[in-house]
Amino acid sequence: MSQNSGKQSQAPKLWIKLVISAIILFHLSAIISHVLSGGGPFVMRQASAFYRPYLKTMWLDNAYRFYAPDPGPTEVLWYHLRYDDGSTRWTQVPDRDQFYLRMPFQRHMSIALLASMMTEQEVVNPKDDPASAASILVNNRPTMRTVLTPSGEIYYRSYARHIGRVHGKHPQTGASLVSMDCYMVQYIPRTPYHMRMAIDMYDPRMIRIQSVATFSPSGTMSNHSLGFKDRIPDDFFIELMQNEIVPLLEANANLPQGEQRSIMQVMKDYGIPYPLIQPIAKLVPEEQTQFFKKPLDRDSLRERYAKIIKRDDKDINKPVIADWPENKPSAPEKKTSDTAIDKAGSLK
Repeated sequence: MSQNSGKQSQAPKLWIKLVISAIILFHLSAIISHVLSGGGPFVMRQASAFYRPYLKTMWLDNAYRFYAPDPGPTEVLWYHLRYDDGSTRWTQVPDRDQFYLRMPFQRHMSIALLASMMTEQEVVNPKDDPASAASILVNNRPTMRTVLTPSGEIYYRSYARHIGRVHGKHPQTGASLVSMDCYMVQYIPRTPYHMRMAIDMYDPRMIRIQSVATFSPSGTMSNHSLGFKDRIPDDFFIELMQNEIVPLLEANANLPQGEQRSIMQVMKDYGIPYPLIQPIAKLVPEEQTQFFKKPLDRDSLRERYAKIIKRDDKDINKPVIADWPENKPSAPEKKTSDTAIDKAGSLK
């Protein structure tokens, strides 16, 4: 008797089961209502409005219609880390290498997506910016810039504190993190035109880079008053190469033969975002070595970089439609004289 009563006491009570079931039912009905609300019946739209505060709080109201008909860009955050011994590194949020499974990585991509939504457009004061004044005179409208909303500042500072905790010490030197430059990066969806050209999704021509601000490990923000600044990918890479990559490769070349790493391994260990080095990754080791040979002035590097970016592009001047069988010209018809037509009565 005592054993049976002990087993009964361990089972959850009825009211606990009802509460848990109600929470699960509420959660599932909220998601289903939001999925069916887009273009759905009026009742589902009203139900979605009822659940919207919960969905927004839990960040469950966004990722349901990404893929059709017009998917938007994918956002990530790049961080350029500076340490007190003068060394630097790069990291990305989210970083695919930090996740064994893809689902956690997909969920963490919402961090950058949410950050991209925490912005607003602001009019540039023509008294402070000659370009804005010129735009008013020429186009009759001032220049606009992207700035963080008050909520956006809170989010970005929170991200900076997270980076400060995770990357507070340099993995090789043990130096302490001093500051970090944050960049918002958008991966532009490829069109059929880009696919015809065989342009990869990581091609530097398919990304947009914007500098956001400089942060301290504690989340203090600076250099943000002028708004987001666009960075051209090839200029951005050349600047990075001259200031940081070349010294890394020179230091690697001075190591004993058995301790030297490949060029790609040096850049990967440094954490350089892959789209910037994607054209170099397509080269064989001998070509990579040739790419980093002197002269390393800006014009020479720009010419080499532009050349390797386009080296795998297909011939886009040749119309693909013309290759389809139904569009190939048919064999010329034999000319038949009017007399023959009259005699035959019809063409066969």
